[in-house]
Amino acid sequence: MNRMQLYRLFFLAILTLVLQGCFITRQIFTSPPSSDPSAAKFVTTDIENFWKAYDIAREAIQKGDTQTVVKTFESLYFAKATLGLQDFESLRIRSRENFAKTIMKSNKYYDTIRVQALKVRDLDSAIRQPFFTLRKIYPESVFPDIYFVIGMLSSGGTLSGTGLLIGTEFYSLPANLDKNTFLKNPWLRSVTQSSDQLKYIIAHELIHSQQPSAQFSGVRERTLLEQSLREGAADFVSELIAGATINNHLRDFANPREKDLWKEFESVMNGTDYSRWLYNGSNATDRPADLGYWIGYQICKAYYNRAADKHEALKAILTTNDATQFLKVSAYAESLAKMP
Repeated sequence: MNRMQLYRLFFLAILTLVLQGCFITRQIFTSPPSSDPSAAKFVTTDIENFWKAYDIAREAIQKGDTQTVVKTFESLYFAKATLGLQDFESLRIRSRENFAKTIMKSNKYYDTIRVQALKVRDLDSAIRQPFFTLRKIYPESVFPDIYFVIGMLSSGGTLSGTGLLIGTEFYSLPANLDKNTFLKNPWLRSVTQSSDQLKYIIAHELIHSQQPSAQFSGVRERTLLEQSLREGAADFVSELIAGATINNHLRDFANPREKDLWKEFESVMNGTDYSRWLYNGSNATDRPADLGYWIGYQICKAYYNRAADKHEALKAILTTNDATQFLKVSAYAESLAKMP
């Protein structure tokens, strides 16, 4: 191999490292998000189309005619979907038949949320305020577009290359509604909220958009610790910018049991079984679902409180790729050991 070939290989190696560094800077978007919070678009077209389809399908819903309901939503909702709804369907709906069955089964719930869901388009300024707070404390932030959709009570929010995708049916309850009237699932009763809670789920997903898409690993499943830190980071930083998290309801159960929960979590945190800790709303019976969010939040909070440079702490919370070292530096486990 001659000197020119060596130089070429060296250049390619450096270029590969640079490109990899760019790739994991943050979530990969199909169009680069703006660094200006005011530029993020709030897209509510899908909410309006949902209710048009719902009205046309009302008789079929009442009759239990699944196929007619499916066809109606296909032509009036999914066929007119924004890019955000297209992604949301792929990620969180998947089956249009199951979507129709959920609408039919829970039609009284959907009737109840209609007025508040349509008012989301008027909440722009209140919802956008945490964006400006994030830019102040973390100037390198980006601000993707936000798509408000109506889903099948499967997800209050997620992230795609298109932007932040919000399942608005989770955040459209009238004030003082007795949830027990419409929702039998304990998890749904705990996570469905009025529209004044929307800013918390949006803040949570906004923080996810700052995290590297390949954080921890792009080639293997994340460990329970890694994934809990990713979700806990979104909760912790969203609290800094919005004043609360989507999981405040976990605290009454978790705070008095902190040492016991940590002991249980620590014994399994390096594995990939999330079933007792994350995304378990459908099968959590003996305790609240998603306690991994709370554990991750506690670790991130400990890390942040110990740091002298809060900006660098935020950067580490959002971009760390070494969960074990992050936990060690946080001294969370050691602080628990000192508790009576």
